Amino acid sequence: MKRLPFVGALVLLLVALTAPAASAASPILDVSQQKGFSAFADTGTCTDDVPDIGDQTCTFSNVNMFDGRSRFNGVQSRGPLLCVNADNSVYDASANTWTDTFLFGCSETASVSIAKSLASASAIGSVPTESETCTYDPNTDTGSCTDPVAAAPIDVNVQWTGIPPVFKSTFRERDQFGDGCSNTFYNKGTNSDATVAGSFDGAPASFDFGQLSSGFSKSTFSCH
Repeated sequence: MKRLPFVGALVLLLVALTAPAASAASPILDVSQQKGFSAFADTGTCTDDVPDIGDQTCTFSNVNMFDGRSRFNGVQSRGPLLCVNADNSVYDASANTWTDTFLFGCSETASVSIAKSLASASAIGSVPTESETCTYDPNTDTGSCTDPVAAAPIDVNVQWTGIPPVFKSTFRERDQFGDGCSNTFYNKGTNSDATVAGSFDGAPASFDFGQLSSGFSKSTFSCH
């Protein structure tokens, strides 16, 4: 199954982690670029009637690795980057509310490698994380989120094995949200679907999807 390259997810995560809150008095323009190799793996599952009858609990996790050159608002950097997400979403049927907990973080000291042929890749490291909890009430269409707080690191030891054939792709997308905010994303590269094995957060991991990529990505986030 061919899916779009996921180096874009890493670009967008970095923009989200570094972008300040928007306000009408302070326009924002954040430009992030990456050129190099990336590997992505994700999984997710939902269980009905947990914790109670009528409820639903979903868990999602992903690993995103990059090795190459990066530029954020003109500041250049080079080297490996390993990012993780571990999210939990609970729907409470009795209250008709959602509670989502997001665990996320990146490490610049992890050991990462990826073959130029996109035949294989590996990522090993302990990733510092932050946690944030958001609630949403569809009855009143209101929600709120806590401020991110430091959380326990997530240990990652993941290996990718490419699945031929390698394919090329070009992708453009523009999203608008909030009051005058938008994000424009562009990616062009070479990709390979992959099987993924290893461990995540100290437990054996089974990922639903894996992909290896090489190429160029650019994301522009702006608020006016």
